[in-house]
Amino acid sequence: MTQPFKKSIFFKYWLVFFATLSNTAWLIGGLNQAFYVQFQEVFHLTNTQIGMLDSFGNIGGFIGGFVGGFLADKFSPKKLTALGSVLAGLVAIWEANSHSYTFLVIIYIILTFTTNVLLSAPYFKLLKLIGTNKEQGKIMTFSETSYAIVIILGDYGFLALISAWNLSFQTALICLGLFCIIIGICIQLFYKEEGILKEETRLKELKRDKKNLNETKNIGHQKTNFIADYIKVLKMPILWLNVFASMSISLLMQFGLTYSNPYLVNVLGFSAGFASFILIGMKNGLRIIISPFGGIARDKFGDSTVVLKAVAVPMIICAVLIAVLPFGGTFSAVCYFILIFLVAIGIYLVTGLQYTLVEDAKVPVKYVGRVWGVMFLGETLSHVFRGYLCGRILDTFGNNGFRIIYLFLAASAVSCLIIALITHKVCQNKTALGIDIQAEADADINLENETILEEM
Repeated sequence: MTQPFKKSIFFKYWLVFFATLSNTAWLIGGLNQAFYVQFQEVFHLTNTQIGMLDSFGNIGGFIGGFVGGFLADKFSPKKLTALGSVLAGLVAIWEANSHSYTFLVIIYIILTFTTNVLLSAPYFKLLKLIGTNKEQGKIMTFSETSYAIVIILGDYGFLALISAWNLSFQTALICLGLFCIIIGICIQLFYKEEGILKEETRLKELKRDKKNLNETKNIGHQKTNFIADYIKVLKMPILWLNVFASMSISLLMQFGLTYSNPYLVNVLGFSAGFASFILIGMKNGLRIIISPFGGIARDKFGDSTVVLKAVAVPMIICAVLIAVLPFGGTFSAVCYFILIFLVAIGIYLVTGLQYTLVEDAKVPVKYVGRVWGVMFLGETLSHVFRGYLCGRILDTFGNNGFRIIYLFLAASAVSCLIIALITHKVCQNKTALGIDIQAEADADINLENETILEEM
């Protein structure tokens, strides 16, 4: 019987960090958030246009949700991750040489194909294969820590290029693109797939698939099997719960932190550079420190929803308090920093847990890529309407629009709480996988028991 990958957890953390370097590619599409004011000035954009960039920049997520998940289940996650990083770097260089809003829209559409199709599901599938079932919480939340380290170094490095070194925004963007290309090449050349965990269930599924293919010679029937598999995945309750959980968590991040930059500048009167410095530190410094605790708690309880429920309630309270906070004055500034700090802590306790729900529900590993693919599609949908809606609100209502945005934050936390309650119930009742895939999971358990008996 195949043994799991027995390297130390610290070596697995190194593999996670190495793979996470590819996430530098996400910095490119996130510059309009981390450097909201500077980006707006350089490209001469309105708030609505920036919001529309976010919307157009997520179109690829709709296709990537299905295609990326399928690719993750069928091809090497390492090669897909490396390719996504290289292509994103090339797009960044193109963006640096663009001179119109139309070109920016096209660039953001192309960029989202590279990240959503080639980086999202393949990257997380690569991570899942690193750890054992009992290590999924630690692995996935350490990926949040690794992501934060990568992003904080990238964002502060970008800030240093345009501030301390006085490079133009476009020149700094070219440097970022070249770095992404180098990282992609290094992952392809030096990331070793040998020794990555090959789960027993995965091996059994591969054997069963191979047997089915040997028995089935006509291609049309194989296509039918592919379609039938996707239909089974789409019928799983845990898939849609995972989609809505991911959307809720993503909206917590977007409503809670994306608009902190313009809030600090327009409401509290800080400089754009100071606002970016604070936001980068809060978004990524806290992520490094806080994220592992969410994973530790998940692995301790063996249930992601316990952490989700515990975090949602205080976040609702903090969001409402920010929404009603008076504008101006030292007291309001201090209160805002305290409340948004607490919101950020809550966000980073739960962000990595959207990837552990599949383990709570015992989703067979051969379907995980497609589950995450559809999940990313739903998350993309949240970006599409959020960018345009919030940009329009700020342009229409001015600073009072921030009150509406933080009420949206409270609503997202309520949604997170409701989804956690429902997910816990369906997992307890063993109805999370649906009839077809639950039958497969039960058959795998029986096969495993038979294998153990045969080898005794």
